[in-house]
Amino acid sequence: MARKQGNPPTVHTVETGDTLFDIAQAYYGDGDQWTKISADNGNIAPESLQIGQQLQVLTVNSPSPDTNNVVVYDDSQYLGFSQVLGVGSYDWGQIKNDSISSIKVPVGMKVILYSDTNFGGQSKTFTADTPYVGDDFNDLTSSLIVEIANNAPPSGSGFANIVSRQAYETMFPNRNGLYSYEGLITATQRYPNFCNEGSDEQRKREAAAFLANIAHETGNLQYTEELNTANWPHYCDLNSTYPCVSGKTYHGRGPIQLSWNYNYGACGTALGIDLLNNPELVSTDSVISFTTALWFWMTSQLPKPSCHDAINTSGFGMTINIINGGIECGKGQVTQQAQHRIQLYQQFTQGLGVTPGDNLSC
Repeated sequence: MARKQGNPPTVHTVETGDTLFDIAQAYYGDGDQWTKISADNGNIAPESLQIGQQLQVLTVNSPSPDTNNVVVYDDSQYLGFSQVLGVGSYDWGQIKNDSISSIKVPVGMKVILYSDTNFGGQSKTFTADTPYVGDDFNDLTSSLIVEIANNAPPSGSGFANIVSRQAYETMFPNRNGLYSYEGLITATQRYPNFCNEGSDEQRKREAAAFLANIAHETGNLQYTEELNTANWPHYCDLNSTYPCVSGKTYHGRGPIQLSWNYNYGACGTALGIDLLNNPELVSTDSVISFTTALWFWMTSQLPKPSCHDAINTSGFGMTINIINGGIECGKGQVTQQAQHRIQLYQQFTQGLGVTPGDNLSC
């Protein structure tokens, strides 16, 4: 009979006479669970055990997580073997080595994955549900840390506290089903600083600015893809570090009309989603669609700042410049497109009970 050397998750050092069946019996009370131990250790064969060999003994699938736990999965899209983990540090032997492909992270939690044991090597941080951790970290994790996110928003704050479901549905009565309120609110959880920094006036202006720009881009949230299909094949930059995939196009999709292979690639890397191979997710999955828009909004577009920073430091006009300045700005007079964005912004700020501020034009 194998000697139990701790409680799962733990590491078992093989001793004289140990078999996978006996080890499973010792830790799980069920020798038939030896197949799980085998699978958790690279499908090791029973006859190949060697004295001194270390085996990962993981927990049997736990019940559904609560708001204090994260869940890591072997496969993308939250499939395969899973582990439920609370706040703490998990090294090799406590988690399944080199196997994590997707992860669920409750609001207010943070998970840091490490490529090496003892929390070393490359690292990547997640603060929201991620159906694919990305090519750079797929099946690479050897240790991880679960902790409370320092930047978690206070309960009830942020965009959802500024724009209610009723207000949103009133603003966009003819919206496409892709642009659901639930999808938008879920997406905002990944970016807790969105509409959650500065004064009440600044937060409302950011909400209005975001809504005005996505309303302009999508015909008041009616269009999920760029209407000019003739342009679809032309959004491929051959010099990008994110090569175009044969048979895929990177035309405008979603609330911000995400375009070009380099934006799909960079956005997908940041979100842990393979958007180069699956660009259609931006126009078919509500949460992913809004999350890509928020990625663009919250990310600096060098040499320009992020729209999030611009609305609070430079005014609404700079958000136009960041999104489509090459076409709509610097023409000597306010372009028709820019004027439409400004009108929408003024409409939404009025509805939210705040003044639009200065520097509306680009």
